[in-house]
Amino acid sequence: MVKDGLAKGTRLKHLKMLLSLDRLLKKDWSDVSGDDIDILIRRIMDNYGNTKGKETETSRDHKKYSRFSLDGTN
Repeated sequence: MVKDGLAKGTRLKHLKMLLSLDRLLKKDWSDVSGDDIDILIRRIMDNYGNTKGKETETSRDHKKYSRFSLDGTN
C-alpha cells in the first residue's frame, strides 16, 4: 500500500517538474537548440536560484529533470 502511494507521488512530481520546464522553455522540445538550453538554464537560475546566484535544491532538480528530458532517458 505504501509502495503504491510513493509511486504515484513520484509520478506526480515528475509531471509537475516537466510542466514547469515546459513553461520555462516556451518552445517545442523537439526544436530545442543549444542556445535554447542556455536560456532555459538561465531562466531556472533566475527563478529558482538564491539571490547570490547559487544553486538551490529546486534549481538543482529542474536542471536534473531538464537533462533527462533532453537526453530522452528516464
